Amino acid sequence: MTPPYLEKFRNIDGLIVATPVMTMGIPGALKSFMDRFQVFFMAKYFRNDPLVSPDKKAHRRMLLLSIGGGENIEHDFDGIILSMKAFGHVIDCPYWGGEVLQNNMDEVIDITTRTDVMKAAYEKGYRMGELIARDMGE
Repeated sequence: MTPPYLEKFRNIDGLIVATPVMTMGIPGALKSFMDRFQVFFMAKYFRNDPLVSPDKKAHRRMLLLSIGGGENIEHDFDGIILSMKAFGHVIDCPYWGGEVLQNNMDEVIDITTRTDVMKAAYEKGYRMGELIARDMGE
């Protein structure tokens, strides 16, 4: 039997993932949660039974908000972006690409002091909602 929280992912229109980057990847707790969706991977790619219909998938989107600790770490967010794109494929909620990424948090410490980043996160989330509503004909 599929756990109820996994079934809820069938009904979402959008997903915002807000998480830090850990060692250029996804933190363990989030990775473990995402791994629970293996059942949908198997259904989609081996039984040709995707999580949602093509019509529903057409308006779904995923947004990534992420912070990293170090300054000038080349490719700091590459791993998490690839993982989120793969996860989006599995759950039929495509990675939108409107991410907001902030590194150097060891120096910044409090993200709320970065009003430009906070504003960008709000605007990207709002824009994603607008696009979903438009695509749903609302």
